[in-house]
Amino acid sequence: MNMTILFSQALFLLVAVFGMQTPARSVWDAVYTEVQAKRGEETFSKSCAACHDSSEFASPAFMKQWSGRTVFDLFDEISAVMPMDAPGKLEKQAYIDVVAFIFRCNSFPAGETELDLKEENLRQIRIEAKGR
Repeated sequence: MNMTILFSQALFLLVAVFGMQTPARSVWDAVYTEVQAKRGEETFSKSCAACHDSSEFASPAFMKQWSGRTVFDLFDEISAVMPMDAPGKLEKQAYIDVVAFIFRCNSFPAGETELDLKEENLRQIRIEAKGR
Protein backbone atom coordinates (compact mmCIF):
# COMPACT_ATOMS: atom_id res chain seq x y z
CA MET A 1 0.00 0.00 0.00
CA ASN A 2 1.37 3.37 -0.86
CA MET A 3 2.29 5.88 1.86
CA THR A 4 -0.19 8.51 0.64
CA ILE A 5 -3.10 6.09 1.06
CA LEU A 6 -1.91 5.03 4.52
CA PHE A 7 -1.50 8.65 5.59
CA SER A 8 -4.97 9.52 4.26
CA GLN A 9 -6.55 6.61 6.14
CA ALA A 10 -4.76 7.53 9.37
CA LEU A 11 -5.83 11.16 9.03
CA PHE A 12 -9.43 10.08 8.40
CA LEU A 13 -9.41 7.93 11.56
CA LEU A 14 -7.99 10.76 13.67
CA VAL A 15 -10.65 13.18 12.43
CA ALA A 16 -13.39 10.60 13.00
CA VAL A 17 -12.25 9.82 16.55
CA PHE A 18 -11.50 13.35 17.73
CA GLY A 19 -14.24 15.08 15.79
CA MET A 20 -16.96 12.97 17.39
CA GLN A 21 -15.87 13.16 21.01
CA THR A 22 -18.52 13.45 23.66
CA PRO A 23 -18.50 16.85 25.36
CA ALA A 24 -16.29 16.81 28.44
CA ARG A 25 -18.71 18.51 30.87
CA SER A 26 -22.40 18.49 31.55
CA VAL A 27 -24.97 20.94 32.87
CA TRP A 28 -24.58 19.16 36.23
CA ASP A 29 -21.05 20.60 36.54
CA ALA A 30 -22.24 24.06 37.70
CA VAL A 31 -21.63 25.78 34.36
CA TYR A 32 -23.46 29.09 34.98
CA THR A 33 -23.83 31.54 37.87
CA GLU A 34 -26.89 32.57 39.82
CA VAL A 35 -26.25 36.20 38.84
CA GLN A 36 -26.28 35.19 35.18
CA ALA A 37 -29.53 33.24 35.63
CA LYS A 38 -31.08 36.29 37.29
CA ARG A 39 -30.15 38.43 34.28
CA GLY A 40 -31.62 35.72 32.07
CA GLU A 41 -34.83 35.75 34.09
CA GLU A 42 -35.12 39.51 33.58
CA THR A 43 -34.59 39.13 29.83
CA PHE A 44 -37.07 36.26 29.74
CA SER A 45 -39.68 38.41 31.51
CA LYS A 46 -39.20 41.28 29.05
CA SER A 47 -38.73 39.37 25.80
CA CYS A 48 -40.11 35.85 26.15
CA ALA A 49 -42.87 35.69 28.76
CA ALA A 50 -45.54 37.10 26.44
CA CYS A 51 -45.38 33.83 24.46
CA HIS A 52 -43.73 31.36 26.84
CA ASP A 53 -44.13 30.20 30.42
CA SER A 54 -40.86 29.30 32.11
CA SER A 55 -42.35 25.96 33.19
CA GLU A 56 -42.25 24.70 29.59
CA PHE A 57 -38.45 24.80 29.80
CA ALA A 58 -38.37 22.63 32.93
CA SER A 59 -40.61 19.88 31.59
CA PRO A 60 -39.91 16.29 30.62
CA ALA A 61 -40.63 17.30 27.00
CA PHE A 62 -37.85 19.89 27.17
CA MET A 63 -35.36 17.36 28.52
CA LYS A 64 -36.43 14.80 25.94
CA GLN A 65 -35.79 17.31 23.16
CA TRP A 66 -32.46 18.63 24.45
CA SER A 67 -30.87 15.74 26.36
CA GLY A 68 -27.72 14.57 24.61
CA ARG A 69 -27.23 17.86 22.78
CA THR A 70 -24.83 20.64 23.67
CA VAL A 71 -25.31 24.01 25.29
CA PHE A 72 -24.25 25.54 21.98
CA ASP A 73 -27.15 23.76 20.25
CA LEU A 74 -29.63 25.33 22.67
CA PHE A 75 -28.01 28.77 22.50
CA ASP A 76 -27.88 28.64 18.71
CA GLU A 77 -31.53 27.63 18.39
CA ILE A 78 -32.80 30.28 20.79
CA SER A 79 -30.72 33.04 19.25
CA ALA A 80 -31.78 32.10 15.71
CA VAL A 81 -35.55 31.95 16.25
CA MET A 82 -36.43 34.05 19.31
CA PRO A 83 -38.13 36.27 20.06
CA MET A 84 -40.71 35.16 17.53
CA ASP A 85 -41.54 38.72 16.45
CA ALA A 86 -37.87 39.64 15.85
CA PRO A 87 -35.50 36.63 15.84
CA GLY A 88 -31.93 37.47 16.74
CA LYS A 89 -32.69 40.99 17.98
CA LEU A 90 -31.22 40.47 21.45
CA GLU A 91 -27.54 40.76 22.26
CA LYS A 92 -25.68 37.44 22.37
CA GLN A 93 -25.04 37.95 26.09
CA ALA A 94 -28.80 38.21 26.68
CA TYR A 95 -29.37 34.88 24.90
CA ILE A 96 -26.70 33.07 26.91
CA ASP A 97 -28.18 34.57 30.09
CA VAL A 98 -31.58 33.14 29.11
CA VAL A 99 -29.89 29.75 28.69
CA ALA A 100 -28.58 30.10 32.26
CA PHE A 101 -32.12 30.94 33.41
CA ILE A 102 -33.43 27.81 31.68
CA PHE A 103 -30.77 25.78 33.47
CA ARG A 104 -31.89 27.22 36.81
CA CYS A 105 -35.51 26.32 35.91
CA ASN A 106 -34.29 22.74 35.51
CA SER A 107 -32.50 22.82 38.89
CA PHE A 108 -29.07 22.41 37.34
CA PRO A 109 -26.56 23.68 39.91
CA ALA A 110 -25.10 27.18 39.65
CA GLY A 111 -21.39 27.69 40.08
CA GLU A 112 -18.71 30.36 40.15
CA THR A 113 -18.16 30.83 36.42
CA GLU A 114 -20.63 32.22 33.89
CA LEU A 115 -21.43 30.53 30.63
CA ASP A 116 -19.41 32.36 28.04
CA LEU A 117 -20.08 33.08 24.39
CA LYS A 118 -17.23 31.01 22.92
CA GLU A 119 -18.76 28.41 20.65
CA GLU A 120 -16.02 25.87 21.33
CA ASN A 121 -16.67 26.11 25.09
CA LEU A 122 -20.45 25.80 24.71
CA ARG A 123 -19.96 22.75 22.49
CA GLN A 124 -18.05 21.07 25.35
CA ILE A 125 -21.05 21.10 27.72
CA ARG A 126 -23.77 18.52 27.18
CA ILE A 127 -27.34 18.78 28.35
CA GLU A 128 -28.47 15.67 30.15
CA ALA A 129 -31.11 14.50 32.56
CA LYS A 130 -30.01 13.71 36.09
CA GLY A 131 -28.58 10.27 36.62
CA ARG A 132 -27.05 9.81 33.17
